[in-house]
Amino acid sequence: MKSSAGTFLILTLVLLLGMTIASCSNRPAGPAAVFHGEQDATIALEVVDTPETRQQGLMFREQLNKSTGMLFVWQDEQPRAFWMKNTLIPLDMVFIDRDWRIVDIFREVQPCEKDPCPIYRSLVPARYVIEMNAGFTEKHQIEKNDTVTYLPARK
Repeated sequence: MKSSAGTFLILTLVLLLGMTIASCSNRPAGPAAVFHGEQDATIALEVVDTPETRQQGLMFREQLNKSTGMLFVWQDEQPRAFWMKNTLIPLDMVFIDRDWRIVDIFREVQPCEKDPCPIYRSLVPARYVIEMNAGFTEKHQIEKNDTVTYLPARK
């Protein structure tokens, strides 16, 4: 009996190690975010953290790879405002506070076709915003008050 219990333990440990390695290999090599809600969802990130890169954002892009988004980073936390001028693809916008809790979501935001463009404002302070392809938040059941884990690029 002892040998079958020992064999079971070893097989279990090997299986768990294999699952851990497999889950790590599914993670993007660059920075990523994991949304924790009804289900976990991971998205690869482009990080923009300067005034110039934040202003450019996703303007003039004709596509955004599936499960990829852009993380906007500020040093402070305050209400944030975005618009879709010169943005060519529909997006979801997720506003996140300093504790990585989702404070606001705008879904299926369409490109602005004529001035004046609508402005999408967070109702509460945010330190981060992630933009991704429209429909991502609904598909992955991402909601306000869910949490996000930021994963820096792997070395």
